[in-house]
Amino acid sequence: MEIFIARQPIFNMNESLYGYELLYRNGEGNYFPEVDADMATIDVLTHSFLTIGINEIAGDKLCFINFTENLLDKEVLKKFPANRIVVEILENITITPHLIEQIRQIKAMGFLLALDDFVLKKNVLYYDKLFKLINFIKIDFL
Repeated sequence: MEIFIARQPIFNMNESLYGYELLYRNGEGNYFPEVDADMATIDVLTHSFLTIGINEIAGDKLCFINFTENLLDKEVLKKFPANRIVVEILENITITPHLIEQIRQIKAMGFLLALDDFVLKKNVLYYDKLFKLINFIKIDFL
C-alpha cells in the first residue's frame, strides 16, 4: 500500500523551521485531487498519527492540518494530541457565532488555531472575538 502526504515547511520570522503543514495527496503529483475535503483531512490524520507516525513525519515540530467546517463539529480532535496539531480553519468557512463557540471549545482542549489563506471581508461582525482565539494567521510567500 502506498501512502502519500505532502509536508510543507512553515518558518518563523527568523526563517527557522517552526512546523509543517500536512496536506492530502493520493499520488506522486503535488496537487490536491478532486476528493471530499472531510475524507482528505481524516486521511491525513490517520496516516500521520497511526500509519506512519507523527515523529517520522514532523519530528518534534507542530503539524498544521486543514479542518473543514464539518470536522470542527465532530469529536475527531479528542482522538489526537493537542500538543502536536494546529487546527487550520479554512478560508471558505463562514464566521458565525456558532463557529466562534466551536473554536472556543477547541482552544479549551489545548489546541492552537490558525486561519489559513485568511481574507478580511467587510461586514463580518465577529472578527474581534475570532482574533482573540486565533494563534496564527498564515501568510503564503510564493
